[in-house]
Amino acid sequence: MAAPDAVGALKKVSLFASLDDHQIDTVAREANERTFSDGEVIVKQGDTGAAGFWIILSGSVEVRRGPVTLATLGPGEYFGEMALVSDHATPRSADVIAMDEVRALQLTRWDLRGLILAHPEIALSMLADLAGRIRKADEALARR
Repeated sequence: MAAPDAVGALKKVSLFASLDDHQIDTVAREANERTFSDGEVIVKQGDTGAAGFWIILSGSVEVRRGPVTLATLGPGEYFGEMALVSDHATPRSADVIAMDEVRALQLTRWDLRGLILAHPEIALSMLADLAGRIRKADEALARR
């Protein structure tokens, strides 16, 4: 059985809203929990080796492209989804930096793809959220 706090956090993530308790528990068991210190780089722009999708349990992160902050994310939000839609090592599009102590769950590309195959509604939720994020990033870059 997965950790109760991981299960509770996943229930609040829009991508998994359509899953039942058993399915959420399955997702939580597939995930690995990591902790990052204030200022630690979780994802480095240009990195091609990272295949993780991250769900924030506690703390907050900034998503930056160069000097521009594209987003600030907190508990229940996620990042790294763009690395999951390509079959090859696509460079990360931004830095993601811990703004305080951050606890996050990591799902690998293979973990998430298996979940999407079993529950296609996750992919639909991800596409809708991704479109919104692209729009916000474009707006942030236009203000630059």
